[in-house]
Amino acid sequence: MRDGTATRAVFLSATADSLVVREKTGERSIARTDIRRVGVHDPSRRIRGGLVGTAIGVGAGAGIGFAVCPYCPNEGHGNKFIGPGVAIGAALGALSFLSAPYRTVYKAPRN
Repeated sequence: MRDGTATRAVFLSATADSLVVREKTGERSIARTDIRRVGVHDPSRRIRGGLVGTAIGVGAGAGIGFAVCPYCPNEGHGNKFIGPGVAIGAALGALSFLSAPYRTVYKAPRN
């Protein structure tokens, strides 16, 4: 809402001037001029964001793991830091699964 309050409700209908929703206390009509933003729950955003974040974390972790000791293979140790780098990068990237699963469907123009 424009006054800073938020409400969670089930969408019922919309017109050019208002939005009708069902809250726990009953149905409510909200004027378009009072609405700042409308978001819709979309769980696929969380999954997609989590997978992309994990992939980026894996790539960054592998790169950092290789950069830590580029001469290790010549010393007979192989690429021993790539595995832990990938694991740490994947874990940090997986934090993006905690992102908000809401998609904005309406945003009021600034006055």
